[in-house]
Amino acid sequence: MVESDDDPVFGPPEQAELHATATRHRDFSATTNLAGRFRPDMFGHGDVGFFDRIAPLYDAAMPPARAEDLRAGLAFAHRPLERVVDLGGGTGRVSRTLRDLGIEASVFDYSAGMLRRATKAGIPGVRADAATLPIRDASVDAVVVTDALHHFPEPEAAIREVAR
Repeated sequence: MVESDDDPVFGPPEQAELHATATRHRDFSATTNLAGRFRPDMFGHGDVGFFDRIAPLYDAAMPPARAEDLRAGLAFAHRPLERVVDLGGGTGRVSRTLRDLGIEASVFDYSAGMLRRATKAGIPGVRADAATLPIRDASVDAVVVTDALHHFPEPEAAIREVAR
């Protein structure tokens, strides 16, 4: 057997670092227009700043994920579920419920503020664009997206990405 430093999900360390460096240096627009008014139609990376600001209050305003709903959705899986990506999972509210069900989940989100909340709750977090996930093909058993698809700049690209 050949020993390797490659992570079974993220691949070689240099690939993970390259992706992390690329995502740290992107510049995204704000969630307000020039008059300073909130733009509710601003989705995608443009609303990352909004989620960074509300992260400390997010869990107080949002209900916890319902275990029975997650069980119903995951019942369609074609293999045992060991690794699940909670895509656009923010503070990890879905991941926490998955953990309670005995399923290992990691949050992949673009908001650093939301990810900080997830990691404080003991949920692994990865800052990533939904359309270019830094994971190997077929390295996770399922991907869940809860209350987030409309925030992705390219929802179709994200769906293609998770299908790989």
